Amino acid sequence: MRKYKRAIVTGASTGIGECFARQLASEGVNLILVARRIELLQKLQLELRQKFNVEVDILPVDLTADDAPEKLIQAATLYGKTVDLLINNAGNGAYRPFLKTPLNEHLQTIELNLVSLTRLCHLFGNHMLTHGQPSSIINVSSVASYQPIPKFAVYCGSKCFVRVFSEIFHYEMKKTNVSVTCLCPGGTATDFLTTNNQKMKTSLSVLQSAEEVAATGLKAAKRGKRVVVPGLLNKFQAFLPRLLPNFINLQIAKIGMELAIDEKN
Repeated sequence: MRKYKRAIVTGASTGIGECFARQLASEGVNLILVARRIELLQKLQLELRQKFNVEVDILPVDLTADDAPEKLIQAATLYGKTVDLLINNAGNGAYRPFLKTPLNEHLQTIELNLVSLTRLCHLFGNHMLTHGQPSSIINVSSVASYQPIPKFAVYCGSKCFVRVFSEIFHYEMKKTNVSVTCLCPGGTATDFLTTNNQKMKTSLSVLQSAEEVAATGLKAAKRGKRVVVPGLLNKFQAFLPRLLPNFINLQIAKIGMELAIDEKN
């Protein structure tokens, strides 16, 4: 299994990204943490430095900005430093009918989930090939990449791109020092739900912990796995749509979301 020396984690201030950071720090991995909320990054930085005695740099940037990926690669490789693990965890997507969501929100979702991820994979993938050390890229997708979900059109589409792109990228890199893993979690107990117009009906919610999801992703990456879906229920949700036509999958997803989610709007 691979061991990492220095990792960059996007969306690191809370949720799955924060758990990635904590678990890597506990293994002695130096970190570069990326998110927009500087206060949360600073708090996590101080805690991880004191608890695990690792280097923790923070970069409070908006990944949808045109120059953000270039700023990240420049900061990460300053003074000849190298990165051997990239975790593309940042993502968003409103749960709302397509036409009832402002176009700008859809474009921001595409920019964050798809464009910035692609740019970071290209920049850091080439960086990893150049330094030649065993390296990994983890792209966080979703079980929604397998299941079309009404009111989640742009999110599902973007996560489907992430999964398919990652699988092809993994294949192209299989004879190199770089391995690409796509992590496809299902419902996870993070603030993603509340920030994207979802409130779980607690009596019906079946959510994984962010710690479990992050641990599954790291384990898969160390073993060089192509795709990993954490949790038996999520594996079933990822497999079932392959057996049914999409008009049935859409209806099943609609019913399931109505049972599980108390919508804000």
